[in-house]
Amino acid sequence: MSGPSKTDKAAINDLLSKIQAGGGAPEKGFRDMTKEEKQAYGERMKKAQVGPKLAGLQIKALSQMVSGLKQKRFQCQQSMDQATENIHHLDAEIARIKVRYDPLCRQIKEREAKRAQLQKRLDNCHEQLAGMLQDTKGRIKYVKKNLTTFAGKNASQHLARERGYTNHSHRIPKKK
Repeated sequence: MSGPSKTDKAAINDLLSKIQAGGGAPEKGFRDMTKEEKQAYGERMKKAQVGPKLAGLQIKALSQMVSGLKQKRFQCQQSMDQATENIHHLDAEIARIKVRYDPLCRQIKEREAKRAQLQKRLDNCHEQLAGMLQDTKGRIKYVKKNLTTFAGKNASQHLARERGYTNHSHRIPKKK
C-alpha cells in the first residue's frame, strides 16, 4: 500500500487547515452529500488519519531502535570495562611472575656458561686420559717385549751356567 498521492495530500492539508480554522465540516452539509462524495470524504479522512498514525509508528520504531542502540552501547561499554579490568589483572600477574622469572633466566644463563666451561675441561681431561692410556699401552708393550727378551736371556744364561758351556753355535757373531 503506497502513501497518499499529491492531490490527496493537498486535500488533506486543505482539510487540516479548515479543521484548525474551526471549519472542520465540508462546505455542503454531510447530509446533503452524495454517496460518492461521502466515500471520497471518508477516504480523505482515513488518509488524513494515516499520516499521524504512520508518523507515530515511525517515532515508536525509532525510539525502540535508539533504546536498543543505547542498550547495545551500554553492553559494549560494560564488556570493554571488564576486558580492561582483565588486562590490568593480567599485567599485574605478569609483573609478579616476572619478579621471579628474570632471576631464574639469569641463573640459567650463568649455569649454562659454567656447564660449557666444565664440559670443555672434561673434554680436555678425556683427551689427556686417552693420551696417557695410549702412552701407557706403548710402554707396556715395550716393557713386555724387553721383559720377554730379558727373561729369555736370563734363562739362557742360567742354563749355560748349569751345563757349564754355552751353545751359541747356531748364531753368527756380530761384526764390530
